[in-house]
Amino acid sequence: MGGMLTAALAVPDAFGESAVLFAVAYAFVRLMQVVLFGIAARKMDGLMPALLRFAQSATGGPVIILVGAVSGAGPLEAWWAATLLLEFGAMYLMKMSGWRISAGHFSERHGLIFIIALGEAVISIGVGAHDLPLDGGVVIPALLGLGVIVALWWTYFDVNALAAERRLASISGADRAEVARDAYSYLHLPMTIGAVFSVSGSR
Repeated sequence: MGGMLTAALAVPDAFGESAVLFAVAYAFVRLMQVVLFGIAARKMDGLMPALLRFAQSATGGPVIILVGAVSGAGPLEAWWAATLLLEFGAMYLMKMSGWRISAGHFSERHGLIFIIALGEAVISIGVGAHDLPLDGGVVIPALLGLGVIVALWWTYFDVNALAAERRLASISGADRAEVARDAYSYLHLPMTIGAVFSVSGSR
């Protein structure tokens, strides 16, 4: 949690003066992720081989960002792009056998990410209206923006989330892990980003 908080604090200047701080905090978070998986793997049959495959990209990506931040060689964006390619590419090529996915828990955790994004969108409406006269030119667009947020919430939680959880629950083993990876690790992020931009544009 401390590492994640530090990384979040460094994000606004992660390509500038806070580049090294962000890289160290991010590397710490990913390392602790591997350590926690390792603790769990001791008591779960078949998880250790999956963890060893995961650890390569989980530690390799942060090292790339750290090297780029410390060395200052070339644009930092290029180092980040290389990390993204490694992280997402390795996950796609990695065998998913050994991972155990709880359909309900996995769906719920990602739903929380989405609802946090929608909550931030509500806050952005208030920030955008700060110091403006509360007339129809402000209140009506704010309410329309809120309507978009509610529509996105309904579409996700009353339709998509339920269907996705049922789909995960209907399969098991490596097939469930692959569907969880594709639907959540790959598709959930751009969907959440799209929702944020949609609401930002609506206000």
